[in-house]
Amino acid sequence: MSTRIKMNTQSLQNSFPDVYKELFSQCSIVTSAPGFFHWVGEYAVNFGGLSINQKLPFRAYVGIEPSREKDVIAFGKIKVFIPSRKSFEDFAYEDVIKSKITRHITAMTQRLSGKPCPGFKIHGVFEIPPASGLNLSSSFASALIAAT
Repeated sequence: MSTRIKMNTQSLQNSFPDVYKELFSQCSIVTSAPGFFHWVGEYAVNFGGLSINQKLPFRAYVGIEPSREKDVIAFGKIKVFIPSRKSFEDFAYEDVIKSKITRHITAMTQRLSGKPCPGFKIHGVFEIPPASGLNLSSSFASALIAAT
């Protein structure tokens, strides 16, 4: 048990300072959102029902690195923590997902600012394991929208 890495933001930052240092040194804007778990009612809220959820003590960090290329949104390094391996590993979204994300961000920034989307690169550090049922997608989307 002594080799176990606690699954919370503070212990991960203490155990892997270089991962966070790289994100914060590359990006002029870094935001984060917590993971969360639905105990009950995750679909009921769509129809006016109640939901009970809980925020979790780990986060999805999203960083924005300015680019010289206008109207080009690219994906940079994304690291995700894999608890079973006790390490952060490279993560890549599928091309279809990347194109949907960039299309929505481009349209949103142009609609809100009235100007063409400035170019930037998206980086991330996800303390939430993918496909774990802990809402990585929602946390990533929330942090990304806040950053842009």
